[in-house]
Amino acid sequence: MENLTSLSPSLSLLAALRHERIVLDVVNHRTVTATNPARFERTYRPTTGRAALDWAFSGQASVYVQYSTAADPPAGVLSTTSFATARDFDLATGHQGEIGAKFRSRDGRSYATVAGYRIVRRNLAISDPANPGQTLPVGRQSSRGVEVAFGWKPDDALSIDANLHCQVDARLDEFSEMVNGVVLPRDGSTPANTPARVGNLWADYAFDERWSAGVDLHAVSSRYANAANTLSTAGYATWGAHVRWKTDPKGELVLRGRNLGDRTFTAYALNANMVYLGDPRSWELVLRRVF
Repeated sequence: MENLTSLSPSLSLLAALRHERIVLDVVNHRTVTATNPARFERTYRPTTGRAALDWAFSGQASVYVQYSTAADPPAGVLSTTSFATARDFDLATGHQGEIGAKFRSRDGRSYATVAGYRIVRRNLAISDPANPGQTLPVGRQSSRGVEVAFGWKPDDALSIDANLHCQVDARLDEFSEMVNGVVLPRDGSTPANTPARVGNLWADYAFDERWSAGVDLHAVSSRYANAANTLSTAGYATWGAHVRWKTDPKGELVLRGRNLGDRTFTAYALNANMVYLGDPRSWELVLRRVF
């Protein structure tokens, strides 16, 4: 259910409520064991909601505040969950508070948004770096940060868009890890593979109605590789470019290059044992058609 009420010409209230009944019924086609039975079943009945207040104090600017709750599987999607995860974990719950503002110029050639948020999640699970396919329970994890986005179109041919995510604080509030048979508290640690800053920049130039080209830049700050925050991976920046040709009003052909500097970087780290490298220099040719 969702309802939008105009409290005044410039003030509006949005309220929403969602209730689900999720039935998980799994048949095991592999070897049946005590920890992997032939069949297991769980039923979930989460109820979540959202409330938001928006004040458009002019035709080009508005501020808003919102609060929402959520419930989702603790470790990935339910269709791939294990018996241990379904048995030991309920749905992970969370809530988010956000306040922000949106602006647009009178001529429509520029815009900007800024938002501050705080997210808290409880009873979730993370991958165990020492045991692939296994999960570790996390009592509570929280984060707060600021997001900024802007766009500028100085003329009809050139457009520039960018965003910056400044994660002020992300932490494991309630989490313990077993290392060599010893349980070690990790309360206050930063979650692994969680960057403090992420930025993106896109620029596109239209030579005429059919041809355009652009460049893009992506930057990610360093991240911790383990829950103890004793290992870290370097930050990185990559850039790419594209050329677009509109074959007709309903089709286009795009040649896109990614990581054109052929930068070697760590996309994801698993403790001290393994890292997943990001894609090297690559090219793709895309034909898009609207029917």
